Amino acid sequence: MRVALAALLGACWLFAGCVSAGGGVGDALSAWRSGRTGAALERASAEYARFRDGNGLTEAAVRAAAADLRKTLSETPLPPAVAASADRSPHARPGVLAQELRADLLSGEVTATARAIGVVAGLELRARAPELLAIVYRRDPIRAAGRLMAGASVALRSVTVKRLALDALERLQRRP
Repeated sequence: MRVALAALLGACWLFAGCVSAGGGVGDALSAWRSGRTGAALERASAEYARFRDGNGLTEAAVRAAAADLRKTLSETPLPPAVAASADRSPHARPGVLAQELRADLLSGEVTATARAIGVVAGLELRARAPELLAIVYRRDPIRAAGRLMAGASVALRSVTVKRLALDALERLQRRP
């Protein structure tokens, strides 16, 4: 009985979505913070590939979905509820914009997360690399919000957001 239980648990840990064979987010984060951004990116890329392959997705399908998502976000105005909250003064408390950006990156909601990734990549905010790594290593699925990627499978939506985060990390790595 013990052998069967150990085998079952071992199989679960080897399953693509359960554990990273190349170390976890902590190892990637440690590498990034110590200046070994190439090593961190290599680990994150391997983790992304495990999620993509474990969900039976092709790189071409994920890249096409990522391109569509970027295009939609660049052409879609802010919804009124979000625009109203953006009218608050950033001087109300120190660091409020950084806190809101971090909250959006870690929200697990496709629109907020994808927009925040675009901001990080566009402004080359290296300080947000830990959140990008967290997105790549995230186990929970990315939730749909409104019409954005509503027709996509949970797997495609989640892996597409991971692709966006990985692309942003690659851009941050190239920055001098």
